[in-house]
Amino acid sequence: MNCTIFCPNCRPGIYALFAFLSIWIAVYSFLYEGAPFVTLAANPYLPISTFLPSVLMGMLITSIGEELAWRGFALPRLQYRYNTLTSSLIVGTFWTLFYLPLFFTLTGSSQANISFIGFTLSTLSLFFTWMYNNTRRSVLLAYILHASANTWTRIFSIDSGNEVQFWIGTNLTLLLVPFVVKMAGAENLSRNHVRIQEEP
Repeated sequence: MNCTIFCPNCRPGIYALFAFLSIWIAVYSFLYEGAPFVTLAANPYLPISTFLPSVLMGMLITSIGEELAWRGFALPRLQYRYNTLTSSLIVGTFWTLFYLPLFFTLTGSSQANISFIGFTLSTLSLFFTWMYNNTRRSVLLAYILHASANTWTRIFSIDSGNEVQFWIGTNLTLLLVPFVVKMAGAENLSRNHVRIQEEP
């Protein structure tokens, strides 16, 4: 497995990371009457005191094995055989199945409060692939994005158990998919028209 842990082309990846998270913070601010910004206004040091330590812990504990498997190992090998859109959907399918047992828990996991179908349709795998290909296979940024997504909804007072608002958020994510595919191309999901490949 030849994966780059330190980002060889960090700038576009950082832009992609913060653009993605900014979209979601804006969406949930609208849905939850400004909850993220209200929380930040009440505690402006929250990103440093709580958010960044939580992301670091998430990188070291929660997502450390996942991203090595999904982006570090599986994705480049799939992209050797299939186009990027197909590869993303395959990774997304196995990623969803990996979390399947958590949907049957009553408490203790974020998946316990959301719809399995909605989680499947969230297409997050496609956005991870887009960032991965545009940063020349940076698994580090995949770790950061994964840990951030797991962290900020808890930090910014988001109620993931609200079905109506969850589905609105899921549908908004789906609306972004055609834009990303149109912009980057289904073949490579990369502005440089190159996808990261590794022969099995």
